[in-house]
Amino acid sequence: MAVEGEIIPAPEEMGEKTVQDMIWELLCDETVKFIIFHGEAGSGKTWTARFMSECAIGEGLFDGALWLYLNKKYNKMSLVQSIASQLSLLCSGDELEDEEYNEEEMNKMEEGEQKEKENELQEKLEQKISELLGRKKYLLILDDEGSKMAQKEIEDILNSFIRPNQRQALRFLVIRRKSDSGEVTGELIELGGLSKPESLSLFETRAKFQVPECLSKAKQDILEKSKDIPAAIIVIAEALRYIAQHSSKEWTLKKAFERACETVDDGVKDIFRCGYDMLPSSELKSCCWYSRQLFEKHGGFHYNELIACWMMEGYLGFTDCIKKGYMKGHRILMEFIDRGMLKIQEDNIVTMEKKALEVTDDRVHGIGSTSNLGLANIYDEGEWNSQENCACRCWKRLSTLLIDGNKLSEGSPDFFHNLKELKVLAVFQPRFRSVPSSLSKMEKLEVLLLRGCEMLDEVQVISNLKSLAVLEISDASSLREIGFNIFDNMTKLRSLNLSRVQIASLDSPTKEHRTLRWLILKECSSLKAVPTLTLFENLEVLDTSGATQLKDISNRNFNSLHKLQLINFSQTQISIFPLVQQLSKLNQIFLCDCECLTRLPGLPHSIQTVDLSGCSHLSEIRKTQKQYELKLLDLSRTLIEKLEKLPFLTRSLCSIILNGCEKITQFPSTSAVEKLEILDLSNAKNLVEFVDQSFSHLMHLRVLNLSNTKIEKVPSLSGLGNLCQLLLAGCLNLFQLPNMDGLGKIEILDISGCKALTGIPTQSFEFFSRLQQLNLSRTSNLKDFDTSFLKNMTSLQIVNLSGVPIKAYPPTAKHLSVSQLLPSTSSVSSQVSTLKLFLKMRRQIFEIHRFHSFPESFGNILKFASCVLFNDTQSLSSLSELGADNTKGMKGCWVDRCQNLQTIIHEEEKEARFGENLEILWISNLPHLETIYKGNLQVLNDPQYKVLQNLKCLFLDCCPKLTNIFTSSLLPENLEVLEIHFCDKLQTVFEHEKPTELSLKKLHSLHLFELPELKSIGCVFPSLKCLKVEQCPMLSEICPPSTQPPVDLEVLKVKSCDKLVTVFGDNSLEHKFHELHSLHLCELPELNSIGGVFPSLKSPKFGGCSKLPKDTLLDLAFLRSCSS
Repeated sequence: MAVEGEIIPAPEEMGEKTVQDMIWELLCDETVKFIIFHGEAGSGKTWTARFMSECAIGEGLFDGALWLYLNKKYNKMSLVQSIASQLSLLCSGDELEDEEYNEEEMNKMEEGEQKEKENELQEKLEQKISELLGRKKYLLILDDEGSKMAQKEIEDILNSFIRPNQRQALRFLVIRRKSDSGEVTGELIELGGLSKPESLSLFETRAKFQVPECLSKAKQDILEKSKDIPAAIIVIAEALRYIAQHSSKEWTLKKAFERACETVDDGVKDIFRCGYDMLPSSELKSCCWYSRQLFEKHGGFHYNELIACWMMEGYLGFTDCIKKGYMKGHRILMEFIDRGMLKIQEDNIVTMEKKALEVTDDRVHGIGSTSNLGLANIYDEGEWNSQENCACRCWKRLSTLLIDGNKLSEGSPDFFHNLKELKVLAVFQPRFRSVPSSLSKMEKLEVLLLRGCEMLDEVQVISNLKSLAVLEISDASSLREIGFNIFDNMTKLRSLNLSRVQIASLDSPTKEHRTLRWLILKECSSLKAVPTLTLFENLEVLDTSGATQLKDISNRNFNSLHKLQLINFSQTQISIFPLVQQLSKLNQIFLCDCECLTRLPGLPHSIQTVDLSGCSHLSEIRKTQKQYELKLLDLSRTLIEKLEKLPFLTRSLCSIILNGCEKITQFPSTSAVEKLEILDLSNAKNLVEFVDQSFSHLMHLRVLNLSNTKIEKVPSLSGLGNLCQLLLAGCLNLFQLPNMDGLGKIEILDISGCKALTGIPTQSFEFFSRLQQLNLSRTSNLKDFDTSFLKNMTSLQIVNLSGVPIKAYPPTAKHLSVSQLLPSTSSVSSQVSTLKLFLKMRRQIFEIHRFHSFPESFGNILKFASCVLFNDTQSLSSLSELGADNTKGMKGCWVDRCQNLQTIIHEEEKEARFGENLEILWISNLPHLETIYKGNLQVLNDPQYKVLQNLKCLFLDCCPKLTNIFTSSLLPENLEVLEIHFCDKLQTVFEHEKPTELSLKKLHSLHLFELPELKSIGCVFPSLKCLKVEQCPMLSEICPPSTQPPVDLEVLKVKSCDKLVTVFGDNSLEHKFHELHSLHLCELPELNSIGGVFPSLKSPKFGGCSKLPKDTLLDLAFLRSCSS
């Protein structure tokens, strides 16, 4: 859709005229009946058509524009309804009255009479459209012509109900992709991409951030790859915009730019692949790839229907509330539209950008292993037609309904009586024990989903649903028996999902079930046998994963199931895998944790994914002469020993995962797997050597994991320009690192625990410009290790040097974008175990664990820290010991489990400056902490020291010896948040003879929890917004009498304070708390007054306040009922 500020596509100069000038001239020429826009996908044809038509309507050339999207099939009825809707012929008052009348009348009519009435209404619409087009001038825009329908087909339908004299003023604008050949029957305008300046302007408009100078060249390369196609520019700009705003471990801005510049396919397709890859979560990626599969077959979907598909397939997580699930789906939909991956048309139909559809889904697990129902697979092209009634006003004509099960019960058997047109019904977490009888009358129902039906124990009613194509009954833990005979009338059933149903077996199917394509029996923990499947000649997906008692597969030969694509027997007890070598479409086999499986028969050449991880008794795989198309092989935790005998080591293999294969001692030649991207041999504890001397031929290798093996030498890695991760942790025998020249894309290097290493070729590190994580910990035999090479690594985020004998700390210049540095100072102090330094967003945070003493150089590093975290550090008795000069920049301090800490700030003058810039102080689990301040208060009171005067947040937790927090002379005037938990001996928060004279004017949040000795707070807080007091049995009052209470309070929760008599000091009604919306008063046996009135209260909760006057309780009860 048009976005304000975007550039009009294709302003290419043609002499003195632009393309837009030529289009305008054609629109002004009434003799031109057909104008054809011709161009590449994504080149802005639709945008240009919309822009130019709006201009033409604004200038009075047309009375309006009508859009038909030919990426779907129209018949006469659907075309008439689409045009009538755009002309507002379905929304007039008379029409609505007629429809309501007809709805009531039609309930009494026979089916034939209903059909006759519907035809009569259809004819009226045709007549109105014909008359309107005869009186006014309309531009009919045929978008995506040639996709599913041609221009001539639309003309033929229009000619069937619009008379020739009424078609005179109707003109056509046809939008056609360059790849779609068709007869040219009008003026042809070819649209190319944007000009270079406009491409740049569009990119900057959508990216909304200033590209750093170091990435300007990459930006130009990206624009070059986009071929100036607006759709491609929008997709990559939006992806980069998100990463710029939400940089993560997976994607930094620099990495994203570099990835977008890489060439894998043609430039535009690479850009759209980045659109998929740079989605920020697996949830978004799954929804997007699934949508691609849907749109590839079915063209477009109503946006409500698309969200419903995501929910039913399980991509939005477990849906315990339809509204929440829908809102989540809607946010994802809008994210895709904003990113340019999806488009929404004027008729609320969502489609996918053509170039996004062209990206190949080469994920090894694909859609089949993640979908619940397989809706994208089981419906063939043109079969999905429920979208016309997605937003129907008539309850009776509704075609799709998703409903929370708590809306239904045993007492609503007739709920579905008037929903006979329903095609899709999904009930989430139903509470009925048997399916409502009215559901059996829904003869047009095609999809039935009953998910989370824990109480369901009888389903016989569904046997009458003859049109059913998709059925899910899941989580029915009370349902013990389902026979295939219940499905005998369902001759169209294609997808059956009985996940987590406690059936022990299924009857053998009959010939009526041959239409079944998906059979899902996941986590049926009582299932012991699978029936004979030979009659399922159309079966594509078979999933019994998690059926932990399953031992028997009735037929040992699956070769008759010619359409089978996926088998998942993971976590079952099968010992023999069926014969499948003749299945030419089988591409995925999952047998994870099948501990009884001892061998695997021959597999078809089409197989792409084989996951045998955890098959702990599998020792061999039958070797064949076939050339496999395998991409992923996972043999983790198996007994495989002789890898050279495996039949799968072929050119197509991308991932070999052999984690925990303890029988392997030697890895064979990798010359046959030249496309390998991932090689994981971690925890293959007896692996000693490689046949290869060099991996230089593995140019696609991205991940090499040899952690916890016995290798002494790694083959040369020189020239592996795509290697991103090299993991050698725990290789105790490794005495030399491989040649690493040319690893320009390396991001993670882990050689921790390689104790035999005596040196590291740091000259190779100079070219590791993308290195983000470097772990050298526990390499204790390194000699003369120089850390100066780190200063040039501007992408470095994590460095771990624990246990490395270094003479000096590495450079910590603030310009480094390092987020975590773990230097060890074993040569400086052998007692130092761990020190973490975070340099994140150009700030540094130290996290210090288990220090017994500090090295001399510690203070030099501490000066850079804005936040310091002390954990289990025994060397401190006071934080002042860190030194005032060393902590000037400290704004946050966390102290936890420091057993010897007795005070925070000491009175000595040289230390008293500590904390002058501190804003956040978190103190927890300090068994010997007695006070915040200690010693001569005259020193601390000196204005020049400003002790804790900038403190904004204070958290105290589990300090059993603490008796008070602050004195009157050392009040933290800027304190905003104060929380105190589990301080057993705390008697008062603020120590002062006259509490009414103490005031913290900026405090807005106070939480006191489980303070058994607390008797008073000792201060007033006029700006308080949130007050929570729980488990303080000795507290008798919160706000002292005759003081101004916090009238801006929004939340008040007081619970289990046995001696509390009053909250705000007296019974006065003068105090009005206009902002208070949440009030909880529970288990307060002595409470006799609250003090004040609460006109805005929304959610009062009270109980156990036996002495509170009845009129007060009645007022609260009235407010609660009003809220409800």
